[in-house]
Amino acid sequence: MKMIYLANARVPSEKAHVYQIFKMCEAFSQNSLDVELWYPCRYNTPEMERIKDVFNYYDVSTPFRLKALPCCDLLILQRFSNPIWAVAQSISFALQALKHIKDINSEEFVLYTRDLWIAIWLAVWKQQDRLKNTIIFEAHTFPEGIRRRWMPKLRYLDHIVVLTKSLQSYFIRAGVPDFKVQIAPDGVDLRLYKNLPDKEEARQKLQLSLEKKLVAYTGHLYSWKGVDTLIESAGLLPKVQFLLVGGTKIDQQRVNKLIQKQGLSNVQLAGYKPPSKIPFYLMSADVLILPNSTYATISREYTSPLKLFEYMAAKRTIVATNVPSIREVLHDGKNAILVEPDRPVALAEGIKRVLDNPEIASSIAIRARKDVENYTWEERSKKILQLINR
Repeated sequence: MKMIYLANARVPSEKAHVYQIFKMCEAFSQNSLDVELWYPCRYNTPEMERIKDVFNYYDVSTPFRLKALPCCDLLILQRFSNPIWAVAQSISFALQALKHIKDINSEEFVLYTRDLWIAIWLAVWKQQDRLKNTIIFEAHTFPEGIRRRWMPKLRYLDHIVVLTKSLQSYFIRAGVPDFKVQIAPDGVDLRLYKNLPDKEEARQKLQLSLEKKLVAYTGHLYSWKGVDTLIESAGLLPKVQFLLVGGTKIDQQRVNKLIQKQGLSNVQLAGYKPPSKIPFYLMSADVLILPNSTYATISREYTSPLKLFEYMAAKRTIVATNVPSIREVLHDGKNAILVEPDRPVALAEGIKRVLDNPEIASSIAIRARKDVENYTWEERSKKILQLINR
């Protein structure tokens, strides 16, 4: 079986969704699919331009074919924050992808995409009986604004893969038959969490303090991810060291201003790190934090954070906020400590509870490590392949 994965994304990228795409393509390849990833040929950041081996950068052990398509790249104009440039680029890539699909004209390919515009066009072609291919759309959010009017077309797709139960219900209420909407949370590559150093060795390698208790957060520093609440909670635990790994330069500057405004000396920004380095930071921690906010729908109902499964794989105790999207995987007192969202005091109390009860914290971490075996990229790809075969 052959699959064309259509991804409207810079390759490589510091964004987590590109890492997820590469891991899924690898998992599909390991499950006997002949995978080809199509992506737009775009300008990139200087840091990403220096990466020559993209498979090594994303720790891909089973390579697949790559195909860069020309598109209208408006990266410079996008800096003016007008969403029309992003829409123009997306439509440009979608049209190029559709042109190449038409040129192939073969029903043996499964077409897979995370891009809404491509999914809409493929659905229209499917409705018009211009495509016989199996088409799968992986949705990470529910369309809003002008894109909402195209929702009825998506029922012509073969399947829609979503991350959470809440997201599934949105698509079903929009008219997509329930048997076409499959829940598949994100996953982790457990291979990357074998033969890692213990906490002390990891801290030595990263030049971190061996004496202080360490709370770590990895990922982007968007406010909807609860980073602002995390910073405030750090002010309530001055003897605990907080380490934030990740984020763009703009977001790092924003968070650094929050740290300076509160006069905190126990918060360190490590900056963006390649995916291969993240396990070492996780192993150095006493507590791992997932402080998602309840104010944003994407955080409360849609998201399935990659860091969640990486935290579980690292066998470190997780303190997370009690929002529906997180609650589908984590359970208070069993494989994590869940606290009220958007409350620095509650988050600080959750951290303190872990640090003051090492035996309970250890049993929770062990349970999380066992549970995450159900959330690997390989298992996720098998679930999606069952849809295709069915």
